[in-house]
Amino acid sequence: MSGIHESRRGQDLAATITVTALAVVFIFLRFFSRGKKGAGLGLDDYAILVSLVFLVTGAGLNIALIYYGMGLHSSTLSAGSLLRIAKVSLPTGALANCFTNFYYIKLSIAYECFYPITVGLVKIAILLMYSRMFPTRGFRLATIILGTITASWAISMICVNIFQCSPVGKAWDTSISGTCIDLTASFIGNGVPNIVTDIAILLLPTQTVWRLQTTTVHRLSVIGIFLFGCFVVFTSIYRFTSLLEFQYGETAWTLSKACTWGMVECASGIIVACMPTLRPLTTMISPKFTRPESPQIIKTTELQAPENKKSSGMAFRPPDELINKPRVHLEVTQVEEESGDEVPLNTIMVRRSMTWQETNSG
Repeated sequence: MSGIHESRRGQDLAATITVTALAVVFIFLRFFSRGKKGAGLGLDDYAILVSLVFLVTGAGLNIALIYYGMGLHSSTLSAGSLLRIAKVSLPTGALANCFTNFYYIKLSIAYECFYPITVGLVKIAILLMYSRMFPTRGFRLATIILGTITASWAISMICVNIFQCSPVGKAWDTSISGTCIDLTASFIGNGVPNIVTDIAILLLPTQTVWRLQTTTVHRLSVIGIFLFGCFVVFTSIYRFTSLLEFQYGETAWTLSKACTWGMVECASGIIVACMPTLRPLTTMISPKFTRPESPQIIKTTELQAPENKKSSGMAFRPPDELINKPRVHLEVTQVEEESGDEVPLNTIMVRRSMTWQETNSG
């Protein structure tokens, strides 16, 4: 049991700043890698860039809440601190209720509005990258389905956070008559679909990846990305379990862990989305990350006897007698797909063109 004067503020602040800074660094490396390769920007690049904007905004909100007492036991906070936590200074207007909810449900709706947007954009960016890496009809259909589910989840969570009370104003003014949703049910509705889509997105390319025909270094790089993706799923699960520890009388203490791990989840998701795009930078460090194969042409020439034929219905020619010996020329050209800037997940299949020429030499 934690002591009444125990504080999480220091570790929460350090974690928030660290993971946000790492996400910014990986975004920079992603676009630097794009520029070095001379590759154009795709929809996944724009989606991940927008997600960074929401991540930084969410980090600012989390830092503000820490400054006003998040991470401390409520009994150690003054009435003024509780009020400042309840009413984070943000714009008023139609969405003001989204930014001033901590007094009633003990959770910063400001943060909870930005969280699903950030997570949703990161997942959509990963799915867009998948569709570019694996341009098959079935794979793209799967990414569309998961993307639709993710977008629907994010929109629904924003609506739940804004309209959790009826009338809306009751969310921050308990003197108003009305009703509010069950907060625990809201946490479950938020966390479970998020975890399920995390796992689905992580597992989507695994069958293709495990059949990857490439060097050990490439395999290890793919496995590393996969393991870091597992860490993102872990952060999502851990955040969900920490939300279930919520206590109305200990808001500042019990929700600080969930808010900070939400930042870790969003930032690590951005890092995972950027890792496959950094291959041009890894080739600068070690040539082992270059393509293991180069285009090659294989030519073979052989003599082949024709099939035995009847002559005037009289007899077969002896099998060792060759007439009009055909020279068979087989040319196989192995063409490697254009080198991209991602970890070569799509090098499982190699395209081959085959030409067959037959000339009579006799």
